[in-house]
Amino acid sequence: MVRVFLAAVAAALVAIDAKPFFLNDRDIVERIETQDGGHLESAQIVNEEWFEQQLLDHGRDGCGDGQVWKQRYFTNSEFYGGPGSPVFLYINGENVARNTTVVSKNLFMNILAKKHNALIVSLEHRYYGKSQPTTDLSTSNLKYLSADNALADIATFQDYFTANRNLSSNSPWVAFGGSYPGMLSAWTKFSYPNRFVGSVASSAPIELHPDYFEYMEVVGYGLKYFGGEECVNTLSEGLKAFHALVASEKPEDVAQLKKLFNPCAPIKSDLDRMDIESNVMGAYQNFAQNNDWDTYVLKDACADLNAKDGLTPLEKVAKINARSYPACTGSSYQNDIVDALSNPARDTVGIMRQWIYQTCTEFGFGQTAKKSKSPFSALEYVNVERVYYQMCKDVYGITDPDPLIAAKKAHFQGLDIDVENVVFPSGTIDPWSALAPSNSTHLKNPKSSVVYIEGTSHCRDMNAPRATDSGHIVWAHQQIENSVAKFLQK
Repeated sequence: MVRVFLAAVAAALVAIDAKPFFLNDRDIVERIETQDGGHLESAQIVNEEWFEQQLLDHGRDGCGDGQVWKQRYFTNSEFYGGPGSPVFLYINGENVARNTTVVSKNLFMNILAKKHNALIVSLEHRYYGKSQPTTDLSTSNLKYLSADNALADIATFQDYFTANRNLSSNSPWVAFGGSYPGMLSAWTKFSYPNRFVGSVASSAPIELHPDYFEYMEVVGYGLKYFGGEECVNTLSEGLKAFHALVASEKPEDVAQLKKLFNPCAPIKSDLDRMDIESNVMGAYQNFAQNNDWDTYVLKDACADLNAKDGLTPLEKVAKINARSYPACTGSSYQNDIVDALSNPARDTVGIMRQWIYQTCTEFGFGQTAKKSKSPFSALEYVNVERVYYQMCKDVYGITDPDPLIAAKKAHFQGLDIDVENVVFPSGTIDPWSALAPSNSTHLKNPKSSVVYIEGTSHCRDMNAPRATDSGHIVWAHQQIENSVAKFLQK
């Protein structure tokens, strides 16, 4: 999932991998598909296809207003066993759909598809990639961007695809997705219980609220998991010293902040202070959320924090920060956030203006520090008022997102969702796991299950089995495979 918030939409142009806040550096499916140089032979590359009669506004009554647009999708019939065989639908979310997803050998979904002779389909989400329903991304046009419309898109597409491919009416469909697509996967089964026999909802944060301070608590837990008390204590001390520099207007402190963290622009307000603190925090968000994918992750950060190298905790934090922001650290709220997110031009590559709009109108997910019980609580400027509410107002003119989020949560029931045949995998060091079902969640429906994976991060279960998998991953794959088999039982 797009690791949301600030951490520099603009600074991301400088530091490719460091984009916290509401940002997504690389789509999780892309990470899985391209690991180990996982490029695909040209013969396997799949051509894009189009559903040309998708409704713009499905409406609460499902009737819509008649306007239509073209939605992109990809298919792979390599394993398809013919009439009555399953259809596995990968639901894309806040990402550009990839033509390799339906054939990648690195995706566990495709391993299961081969086993069950399934037809594989990947459907791009409205407003992302080439699936653009409107001429631009103005706020007035973004009103059609919602999870509700995306879910209705799936049902409408399913009817079209079944007729277009002359599929058997008794072909069972299973939905797959991770992160926001994991949310959609669960909500697809909830919204259309008779259209899908089951869903795999990986790392799906289905509990919704604006102040997501728990995200940083899980990051803190991950640091302790890999580096012990010394790691979190050193980081806590370093972040307290960093915050003191950010809060100070003394010339000597301004000079030291410049020397150690090199702000990209002069700090003129508390929103600028929030921006630079959010960016520094964002580096650790990346280490945690991408712990199973990147080359420098939580254990590496702790190795640097625990090193007996003569550096102070503040200097260690600065050294780690420089890995993510080698040129400078974003420090202008106006430039990095408001200006960077306010361009309404149609965008078939970027995702940020669309995704952050969804967080302001549906989900919340403001990744904050101040209230967290973690080393990051020292970053007092990173609170929900500045990180979330002010941003929603300044970029989209949304002044009261709370009722919108409450309505969405009430509709989909949060962690109290009553839905059958959904398996919810997530990891103990996944920062999004605090909003996803875990071992402490008592699912209402006994026909659904939780697969909570020790020591893994975001969407790790989506990776195909590998020889180096831990016993925890082997177990998780077995549980997911058993669930899918149960969904498909006649």
